[in-house]
Amino acid sequence: MACSDCGIVCGATLWSPPGRWRHTVRAQVSMLPGLIRAFGPRIPRLGLADLQKQRIHPGEPHWYLQAIGTSPGVRELGYGRELLRARLGSCDDENVAAYLETSNPGNVGYDERFGFAVRGRTRMRFGGPPVWLMWRPAGRDARWD
Repeated sequence: MACSDCGIVCGATLWSPPGRWRHTVRAQVSMLPGLIRAFGPRIPRLGLADLQKQRIHPGEPHWYLQAIGTSPGVRELGYGRELLRARLGSCDDENVAAYLETSNPGNVGYDERFGFAVRGRTRMRFGGPPVWLMWRPAGRDARWD
């Protein structure tokens, strides 16, 4: 989580540690009511998309960036960069790879600045967006721009 000097939350990331990116059945069941409220009759498509993502997910040990976001009023002030650097610095210290998926083509170049490279591209079923699969090998150095 990134906070401003006055303690306001400006951004956050959601990372899963190596070997822990899959949700347990118990966690999936506990999330189901909220997912049903959010997705309604589209919930079967969500389940199929999740299965598709599981099939393409890399098997090598890695930190998985599931989400990153900053508040609209502080975008382009460096909070996202600092959030990425914090975890990627730990990846470097631990000599562990990192992985993310993005459906925004504008993010590909941004993520490449941090050592990620496009490992593949797929299209989500049922008219979903194209998704770039990005891998950052172990042993990189995230402390640069």
